[in-house]
Amino acid sequence: MRLGRVFTCLIVFVVALFCTIDSQAQDTSNSKRAMRKLSKFLRHLEKNYVDEVDLDNYVDIAIESIVSELDPFSEYMSKEKTKKFRDFFNNKSASIGVGYMIVRDTVVVVRVLDDSPAFRAGVRGGDRIVAVDGKNIVGADRKSIIEQLSGAVGESVSLDIYRRKDSERLTLKLNYDIIPTPTVYSYRVNESVGYIQISNFTKNTTKEFYAALEELSGVESLILDICNNTGGDFMTTINIASAFLPNDALICYAEGQNRSRHNYYSKSSAAKFDGNLVVMINEHSASASEILAGALQDWDRALVVGRRSLGKGLGQQFFNFDDGSSVKLSVANFYTPSGRRIQRQYEMGNKDGFYQSYKESDSSLYDASIYQTHKSLIAGRTLYSGNGITPDIFIEDDSLIRFTGEIADMLELCSSDFVVYYLDKYSYERPAAFPTCLSFVANVQISEEDIEQFINIVSERAPQFDVSTISDEDWDKIFAFLISNISWQLYPTVEFRQADNQLYNAIYKAAVSVVSDWDSYSYRLQPAK
Repeated sequence: MRLGRVFTCLIVFVVALFCTIDSQAQDTSNSKRAMRKLSKFLRHLEKNYVDEVDLDNYVDIAIESIVSELDPFSEYMSKEKTKKFRDFFNNKSASIGVGYMIVRDTVVVVRVLDDSPAFRAGVRGGDRIVAVDGKNIVGADRKSIIEQLSGAVGESVSLDIYRRKDSERLTLKLNYDIIPTPTVYSYRVNESVGYIQISNFTKNTTKEFYAALEELSGVESLILDICNNTGGDFMTTINIASAFLPNDALICYAEGQNRSRHNYYSKSSAAKFDGNLVVMINEHSASASEILAGALQDWDRALVVGRRSLGKGLGQQFFNFDDGSSVKLSVANFYTPSGRRIQRQYEMGNKDGFYQSYKESDSSLYDASIYQTHKSLIAGRTLYSGNGITPDIFIEDDSLIRFTGEIADMLELCSSDFVVYYLDKYSYERPAAFPTCLSFVANVQISEEDIEQFINIVSERAPQFDVSTISDEDWDKIFAFLISNISWQLYPTVEFRQADNQLYNAIYKAAVSVVSDWDSYSYRLQPAK
């Protein structure tokens, strides 16, 4: 342990050298000197130290220490994490095909995907998974549970299950398999308006997107929802932007200290959409999402509705090591076609601070004295740089059932318990009276018995919270929140999204209003006369 602390101190010293140099010439000189010194130290350690030393471990510590002092997005990843990261974006993640909640230290299956290994093995909603391959997972931390419920394609796994409904214990054997995870959901709002949500950008997203666009053929207006989309595969973003822009239109460019400017242009695509376009964003729209929204805004191709995006405009590149691990380093800044810098300011070595410093309703969003301004490329509108993507139409909140303060803390502790109680009560089956998610969410009632159960859960799980302080208005919102969470488990995702949008999503409601009265808004996208 002592050697580890000494070595870490050395690395911090090396990091300081990197961070405090004053010029490029000094950077080259000091960097080489620091690397020579570190290399020499490692040789001395290996050849002369009194005990055997695991240098691999200390090299990992060294890399992690250096990377932790950089920007918020550079990251050192172990061999295992590198593989999982790449499998996710290539849609090659293997799992058993269940959705679950961790309630009171126990994994409760709340959804079983059709034709998944779990479905074929007979796993049901409500099953408690108590052991994996004979190893008890009750009380295990979330990370450990995720790791144990995922594995290599074809690898067998044994699940010990307690079926509460039948008071039955059983062991089920199944094989891990690739479970395709859709990233695009779409539906018709009405005959003339279509809606497409992109949850993230993977290798399969382009194909899914164009399939959705084909299904919506004939609509005059489109709502493109990239709220909560934190990015992903960069070239997928280029492919999707190409559906809305002429061929060879500049989508973005990247430039860095050691990277010359590189432009990215739209290209021929499977289909083009030339109708009215609204893009939904919020504070969780980041990276590739911001590039897409920024390009469509710069070319006056779309009106952007919602809340300011995160402001993650640094592009990363993977550098691989022989042991399968990798480091993801930020190598360039991304800029929109008009020259806007997407990246928000950050403090080196303060990753948490970057996320905590985001102010969703900052009054200075449209202040030209604070943020550099640029002009859109067709209409010449004023746009703002260096602070993510600022929407054309700002919406104060993106959900009508969002909570803050004590109620939010209470629900974080208690909502999963109530959802599982409710699903247990109704055997994880859709009520016959509510064939669609919208009919369920809009009409189902929380019974007096259910309310009493919820209050009991609060008393046990959040005893510091006084339920008598909840107003009637907040009770209505709490019930809506709980019903929404229950419906997420009972109905297909696209049905849930449609119901949630229609009833509770403030940004969506604003987007529908804009496309429904397009003539009142489209003047913003036209060249000034």
